[in-house]
Amino acid sequence: MKKNIIRIISIILIVFTSLGCIPSFTVSAKTDYFAQSADILNNVKLYPQKTGFMLMDKTVENFLSSFKGKCATTSDLVQSIYDWFVNNMSYKLGSYYPTYDYNSRNEIPIPFYVLYFGYCPFVEKTGVCDNFSSAFMIAMRAIGLDAYIRTGKMYTSSTVYDHVWVEILINGKYYIFDPQVEHNVTQKRGVNKHSYYCVPREAFASTYVKNESRCAAYDAATVPVSQTKNAFAYVGVRQNYNGTVKTSAVSAKSVQMSARIEHFNKNNYGYKFAGWLNDSAVCRIGSIVSVTAYPDSGNSFIGWYINNKLVSTQQTFSYTVYGDTYIEALFTGDRFGDVMYGKWYYEPIYFCFNNNLMTGTSTVTFSPDAKLTRAMAVTVLSKLSGDDLSSFGNKSHFWDVNIGSYYAKSVEWAYKNGITSGTENGFAPNKYLTREQFVLFAYKYCQYKKISTLQRADVSYYWDYWTTHTWARDAMSWALSIGLISGTSEHFISPTAATTRAQAAVVIKKLSNIK
Repeated sequence: MKKNIIRIISIILIVFTSLGCIPSFTVSAKTDYFAQSADILNNVKLYPQKTGFMLMDKTVENFLSSFKGKCATTSDLVQSIYDWFVNNMSYKLGSYYPTYDYNSRNEIPIPFYVLYFGYCPFVEKTGVCDNFSSAFMIAMRAIGLDAYIRTGKMYTSSTVYDHVWVEILINGKYYIFDPQVEHNVTQKRGVNKHSYYCVPREAFASTYVKNESRCAAYDAATVPVSQTKNAFAYVGVRQNYNGTVKTSAVSAKSVQMSARIEHFNKNNYGYKFAGWLNDSAVCRIGSIVSVTAYPDSGNSFIGWYINNKLVSTQQTFSYTVYGDTYIEALFTGDRFGDVMYGKWYYEPIYFCFNNNLMTGTSTVTFSPDAKLTRAMAVTVLSKLSGDDLSSFGNKSHFWDVNIGSYYAKSVEWAYKNGITSGTENGFAPNKYLTREQFVLFAYKYCQYKKISTLQRADVSYYWDYWTTHTWARDAMSWALSIGLISGTSEHFISPTAATTRAQAAVVIKKLSNIK
């Protein structure tokens, strides 16, 4: 009998330990703080704040998206998130934040302690008080509330233990939110009474006792949500073949990473780390960047362009960084800053441009990776044909082709000459062309120009050839046989992938040489 009693007591102790922080009291029933919470939460201005880490911010964004569409007020949203932690979490140790994720341009507004412990609740639904509180703090700051992490002691009628909770500053007053204790109490009671939700700090003054020095360190490393800003912007300088440039913008490694290491390691969190970033240039927003152009021998500098606008003709130019920026340097002999010399598309693009077959997408850009539209395709083919289009375009066979548009004459020319019959619903001028569709245009163009299209390739080499639609298979086989197109990788031709402007330029240049 005595052994059974000891065994029962042992089991009770094990269960109590596994449940963690379960206080043996409830909040006084004299004041219903939960009933007052809606008025408190709905009268605060929100300043959404990110953690500054891409993986965490994306994880939190996805987490919040499941609540936002269902919540009409701030109070509804906060309660829904709090209840999720209470009802869906498991009280046990989990994994921690993957510290290799550094690549973000935002400042770090929270202690690394919070980031470290806050990740696993969102992905594993597990954690202890550090995890519950850190994740809840991150979620509250993501919706715009000034949440702070608190560490210290929790006093109950029976014991004292180390604990971590959240306090939210609202209109100059701190309110305690403790989803972890609420979770454990709810597990015991079977009902969530929101006893630890939006309770004024003074109401729990003898229950929650802060570790003043530790909390002061965390507060010093926590940026109020109203003061959040993007600390960094990505900047880049593009130049073509006939000159070089230098910039005072420095790499992300030497600015962003050093700032992060300093931020984390100067505070005695107990977690030290270093890491790496993509070597893209970054600058603090509001800083001044200087760029200098050096034309090659025999060339001269034309000017600096930002957002397709000439901003300076001086070889050295300084500007203030207000956001992500690319500045283009043009030298004599250059045209497009995004068409790099030596690339597979360099000569075809300049062939098309110099022969007035294709134009740029701006003064200084060609956009080689942009998708080709149906309107662009027939316009290029009509120009390649050399036909007189003056008799076309006064009216259109297709309802969605606007008379007077840059492509109207070309569309009607293509329709009258059997190059296109449109789509199931009009011509769809702005719809992107797949590779097989563009090849079919080229195939029918050659037939119109009386150029042989009888050649066929051994398509067995291409494993995805049979994904080509039946109406395009002859055209694709013909194009492969004469080298008009090639594979996108070994054994693959990607017939249904979008055609890029660079790929179109290559095809047009080759078509110009077919007799």
